[in-house]
Amino acid sequence: MEEYLFFHTRFSAAPAFIFEREQKFTYLSWQPKYSFEIVVDQIRTPFNVGSILRLIDNFGLKRLVHSTSWLQLNHPQLRKAARGCEHWIPVVYESDLPAYLAQTTLPIIGLENDEETVSINDWEVPAACVLVLGNDSYGITSAIRLHCDQTVSIPMSGFKRSMNVHHALAIVCQKIVASCPKSSD
Repeated sequence: MEEYLFFHTRFSAAPAFIFEREQKFTYLSWQPKYSFEIVVDQIRTPFNVGSILRLIDNFGLKRLVHSTSWLQLNHPQLRKAARGCEHWIPVVYESDLPAYLAQTTLPIIGLENDEETVSINDWEVPAACVLVLGNDSYGITSAIRLHCDQTVSIPMSGFKRSMNVHHALAIVCQKIVASCPKSSD
């Protein structure tokens, strides 16, 4: 087990801890590279939440905000997908997402797939924002959508005009990384 931890923490871009040969753990705090906060609206599967946490780590985003009262960071599916990221990525529970979004001063961008959206290809990425992800089946709820300053979509060619939420987030994250300088937060 120790060799496994040593190997993976040596090669991780943002490890939760550094495993030293003397078998001491030095814990590090999360230092995001980009000022993008991910808000999930009714994401129901722990696996998707774990995958989103892993993407937040992979791309150096700020944190995850959710309103799912039953969400447990120790759920086996979440842990399997997150691969340890649940230990260092900040996760915030907000019981009233519309009220939370109403008080933010950052632009609120919804990732949605309908006629009223801007294509990700034409999206002007802000330096910082709150990025809202909706349910795989139903998208972003109307109460949350009212707070979105803009919605962005990913062009698709197939008959199924949707994709898994964490796949969509990966595409948006690549656009963010290609468009924005790293923050100094």
